[in-house]
Amino acid sequence: DYRAGDFVSWRLDDGLLHIGIVAAQRSADGQRPLIIHNIGAGVRAEDVLFAWPIRGHYRWFQPAASP
Repeated sequence: DYRAGDFVSWRLDDGLLHIGIVAAQRSADGQRPLIIHNIGAGVRAEDVLFAWPIRGHYRWFQPAASP
């Protein structure tokens, strides 16, 4: 379950770690969120969520305010 603003990290084919941010936009078939990332060709929104092995999925948690 990926939501806009989540961070995802991958292990690339060459062993390097890579990080992207889940976007609100969806893939052409509507099945996956696009990922905002920069892999050497400038910042792009692409359908790469499952392109490499996922190492981590992170979401900012904002606790509710105390009464």
